[in-house]
Amino acid sequence: PVTLTVTGVPMLSVNPSSLTFDVQSGITPAPQTLSLTSGPPIGFNIAISPSSASSWLSVTTFTALTPASLNVAVNATGLAPGAYSATVTISDPSNSSPPVTIPIAVNVVASPIIGAVTNAASFQAGPVAPGELLVLFGSNLGPGVLASTGSPLGLTLAGTSVLFDGSPGV
Repeated sequence: PVTLTVTGVPMLSVNPSSLTFDVQSGITPAPQTLSLTSGPPIGFNIAISPSSASSWLSVTTFTALTPASLNVAVNATGLAPGAYSATVTISDPSNSSPPVTIPIAVNVVASPIIGAVTNAASFQAGPVAPGELLVLFGSNLGPGVLASTGSPLGLTLAGTSVLFDGSPGV
């Protein structure tokens, strides 16, 4: 007796197909996870390009056999504000499956710097009292383009909010 088993080429598959990190300068965001699967289990290699991106981008996994979860982490320490991009390529060392490339986008924004918190009428700095109107002076406190809204003001304006001991300033 003769038995013939025909199988398809094992294909690497990754989910999601791309990652984006929005981070503040100097703050390390939480890692994001990629799920890697294939038909039958296969081994894989991971490469980051350009090679200079490996100074701020890392990929870790606990196994080199599919199915696997890959943790993609960004270290924003030392990165100037701006847009950064890299690719993570996952390949099968036996070349039985075509490689999968995952684009990684990192948007670094400057951290806010508060120079002074003063009374809105007198511009005097000092303790803050409930119900007091305040003025915040500093840089990187909101968007680059002036944002406005109708009345009454909400708790967030253009993605910026002010908290006092974790509670919104209203």
